Amino acid sequence: MTEKIKTLYKEVILKHSREPIGFMEREDAGIVLDAYNRLCGDKFRLYFDIVNGKISNLTFSGIGCAISKASTSVLVSQLNNRPVLEAIVEVEKFLKVIDADGGELESFSHPAYEAFFAAREFPEREVCAGLSWVALVEGLEKLSEK
Repeated sequence: MTEKIKTLYKEVILKHSREPIGFMEREDAGIVLDAYNRLCGDKFRLYFDIVNGKISNLTFSGIGCAISKASTSVLVSQLNNRPVLEAIVEVEKFLKVIDADGGELESFSHPAYEAFFAAREFPEREVCAGLSWVALVEGLEKLSEK
């Protein structure tokens, strides 16, 4: 792991874990999705609406390790107000970054995503980093089937 990745890992994960973006419940949310990891107990709830084909007012609540909480905070910061189809593509990009079998880190990655590249060295952390991202894309795909 390069020094750049180690530094990003520390900066991004610690910042987003301590001061998460969009960390609040929304009783008025039109869509609520749950992300739960039975192995470690991380549990988050995503709240949002879809307005004019875009994810809107995306927030989250819950408990989890620093990696899963920081990752969910990054998800909120990157996907709020994005068109649904674009958000799904962005989730796929993030999941490639954390996938231990995903090959080299690609140049299209967002700097905040690169911090989670370090999760590849700890395969059990891949689930933590991807927990809310997977729940969001699965939820969006189910909504599109309706």
